[in-house]
Amino acid sequence: MTTDLPLSLASSIQQFQPDSDPATTAQRWKRWTQRVENLFVAVNLTDAARQKALFLHLAGETVQETFDGLVIADAPAEPTPDNNVYTVAKQALDNFFAPKKNVTFEIYNFRLARQNVGETTDAYTARLRTLAKFCEFSDVDNELKSHLIQTCQSTRLRRYALSEPS
Repeated sequence: MTTDLPLSLASSIQQFQPDSDPATTAQRWKRWTQRVENLFVAVNLTDAARQKALFLHLAGETVQETFDGLVIADAPAEPTPDNNVYTVAKQALDNFFAPKKNVTFEIYNFRLARQNVGETTDAYTARLRTLAKFCEFSDVDNELKSHLIQTCQSTRLRRYALSEPS
């Protein structure tokens, strides 16, 4: 059942471009799917078949062609919330666009990150936290602090962080 909220909100979601940056396809796919699923919540779209249809429509022709070429198990006769036509389709595309996480590569990308000119420390920290999600660090906060100390543009923040043990 959906509300009368217009699906014109969907126009704010651009089609997914899988080939725009092959090195970040998995991360971009995850962010893109989160935006679409937020739209489902906003418009109260709960029917799995309609979710699948809108998801594939918003993803665009390239993703639709990819999906059409995938071998996908049929949804069970009695689907559950975790195993319906939408989740089966999304999982198939998740496996295609992010088949295997390369933690070493993700850590490499995290270590390459530098604060951009004009980027606030809070925005930089948020960007690092997003990158760290894919790194499987045992202590994310410690890794963030260490990387911020080494790469932030604020000398004052660096001095403070180095002088305060906590």
